[in-house]
Amino acid sequence: MPAACMACGMCVSACPGQALSLPGPNGNGLSARNMNTVIFACQNSAYEAYRLAEKMGMGKIEAQVVKVSCGGSVKLENMLEALEQGAEAVMVLVCHHDSCASLSGSLLAEGRVKLANKMLEEVGVGGGKILFASLSPACVEKFSRIVKGSF
Repeated sequence: MPAACMACGMCVSACPGQALSLPGPNGNGLSARNMNTVIFACQNSAYEAYRLAEKMGMGKIEAQVVKVSCGGSVKLENMLEALEQGAEAVMVLVCHHDSCASLSGSLLAEGRVKLANKMLEEVGVGGGKILFASLSPACVEKFSRIVKGSF
């Protein structure tokens, strides 16, 4: 890996030829069949809020939580695959735009969520099945509200 690489995965998700890859989990191998909701959670923000919510006993999270290196690494295909496998909803939970360690990962994720919802609307499935939200690692209550559907 080049010295400037932060291993955020944004280049991997944007590569049209799929010529790039990072070691470790990348959202593929999803198993949404037994879950209503799949959450792609940035390791620097939402995933930490998820872990804190668990430690604080804020109730069981009825979702498959997928830890991603950066929200910008979540591909359009990953979101649609989760729905295709039976998830009712997909959430992409990332850092605030001005706090993203990858600089533009949260902006990229937000754009992909908008595009995915537009595509779903155009094919008649209905938009709004994929939610984008930003939060800090300490936003445990916000994380719980989002996941429980009262965003």
